[in-house]
Amino acid sequence: MLTEISLEGAKIFAERLRLLIKDHVFSQGDHQARQTVSIGLAVTDKGSQTIDARGLVRYADRALYKAKNEGRDCVVVFDMKTQSSDLDEPMEPDLLRKIRSS
Repeated sequence: MLTEISLEGAKIFAERLRLLIKDHVFSQGDHQARQTVSIGLAVTDKGSQTIDARGLVRYADRALYKAKNEGRDCVVVFDMKTQSSDLDEPMEPDLLRKIRSS
């Protein structure tokens, strides 16, 4: 979670992180590997009353899956101004507990 940052700043940060990971050689013992990362972003205005923290994470998760479906190794932003869905409703607080009890 990034706070006090604009959408453009968040995209720049995510893209820099993606490139750092892509360019890094991960080593363990005699083994070396390169990795890529897909990043999903969701941004809201400070003090927004239209979405809670869980909803924001769900939007970012949706953007992450879109990034993976678009070929991976990219940054995708879920734009709440142009995209809406059933995720707009706040999550029921005890939903996870109910699912686990089933």
